[in-house]
Amino acid sequence: MAKKFNGPRGISDLIVQDRTGKPLKQWFAILDRFAKLWGHKPKPDSKDQKKFHTTAAKFLGTQYPKLGGWWQQVLVVRYEWSRGLRTKIHRDKDKL
Repeated sequence: MAKKFNGPRGISDLIVQDRTGKPLKQWFAILDRFAKLWGHKPKPDSKDQKKFHTTAAKFLGTQYPKLGGWWQQVLVVRYEWSRGLRTKIHRDKDKL
């Protein structure tokens, strides 16, 4: 049985395409190009990865303003998981 994920990893490609107008594969290609501009691959779960995450989300917001902040975050998180940049689930310590 396939493992079920909660949060951003649990959102299907069909939902992503329906809500954003592009499938994950296309968003990942966009973020791959951004990562090349970034210049290096950050270590997983490092301060540099957090900076990459913030900058990538801002990049999506600038290039695709209709996307919205929530989807920017979802797409970057999915990208980070797919590329091995995120290995832990990060949660806001003030929230459960």
